[in-house]
This record gives sequence, C-alpha cells and structure tokens, in this order.
Amino acid sequence: MVGAVVRLPLILHFVWDVVDLGVFVWWMAAYSEHIPDTDSLSLYAICIPIAVVGTIILFRGFVNIVSNGMAFQTLKSIWESYENTKLTEGEFYLKIYKEVAQHLYLELLFDLVQAATTMWFMARLSFNEKDFNLKVLIDFANISSTVIDAFLFKGPEAIDITGCNLGEMVRALLGILPTYRALAAGAPPPVDGSSTTLHPKDPREASDSVL
Repeated sequence: MVGAVVRLPLILHFVWDVVDLGVFVWWMAAYSEHIPDTDSLSLYAICIPIAVVGTIILFRGFVNIVSNGMAFQTLKSIWESYENTKLTEGEFYLKIYKEVAQHLYLELLFDLVQAATTMWFMARLSFNEKDFNLKVLIDFANISSTVIDAFLFKGPEAIDITGCNLGEMVRALLGILPTYRALAAGAPPPVDGSSTTLHPKDPREASDSVL
C-alpha cells in the first residue's frame, strides 16, 4: 500500500500537520469552557505541553526539509533523484530522505499521543451542562484529523520505508538509518564522513530526474 505522502508534495503534508494541530487546540479550548475549573486546569496542564511539542516537531521538520528546497518534491522524487544522481549529489538526497523519514516517525508518535490523550479525556471528563453544543462535531473533527494524518499521510509510507522492521524504525526515528529502498534499488551507498561532502546549492537542479 502506497501512502499519499509518496505522491503529494511535502508542503501539503506540512499543511495538514498544521490543520491537525489546530483542531487539537480548538478541541482543548472548547472542552475547557464546559468542564469544572479543576478539570480545566488538568486539561491545560496535559494538552498544552503536547501542543507545544507538536509545534516544535512541525517547525523542526519544516526548517530541515522545506528550507532545503524540498517543499514541492515528493518522497518518490527524492528517492529517484538519489538513485540517478552522482555519488556526491546522491548523498544530499539520502540526507534529505533520512530527515523526511525521521519527521514522519516523530509526527506518527505525536499522533498516537494526541489520540490517546483525546480519548482519555473524553472518557473521564464530566461537563457542567447536559447539552454541549457541537461536542459531537468537535470530537469528530479532532479524532478524524488525527486518523487521517496517521494512516493516510504517515502510517503506511513511514512503515514501508523501513520494511516493517522495528529496529530500523527506531533508527529512522533517531535519524541514523543507514540505508533505504534507494540503496536496495542500486543507488550508490553513502560514504563515511558524508557531513564533509559538498551539497548542491539548489537540490532541484541537482538532477534532471527530479519529478
């Protein structure tokens, strides 16, 4: 199963991350107005740090990926560029590919924490009034935005990148995954000390193979 992130520009992936995070903050604010003050404090104490961490992950990924000229590229185009470029340029695309994979796993972990927190509060909180207007809509928007993010934009492709191997997933999360599908397809392996390699100034011009 090929994830949507393979075919869609990475910038759209980040746009959905913003939407998902925004819906979570909206859900938190809406709930706080209809629950006792003590529960509201607990809600804020748990959800605000989660939202802050999500913002940091999003900003970090945006800087590392989009600022390198990858905004309108896809995982497929980065992979094919790495396969078909010279070794020096190939290392650049491998670096970008690692950063994309790491971001996917960080966001996937965030989605799991966000979903677990949402379900926990939905099950435990009591409301000041019986009729909470738009509660069903707010809950549905929060859960569905996370599900779409985790399973459509990240889950299938992030798992497929490392071949469903838990150890490789952890390496991708830590940013130390040494090989990807591009290597298996015949691309040149990275050279030790690649941090000293000169990278092309504009990655979009590094190869005619970029889609």
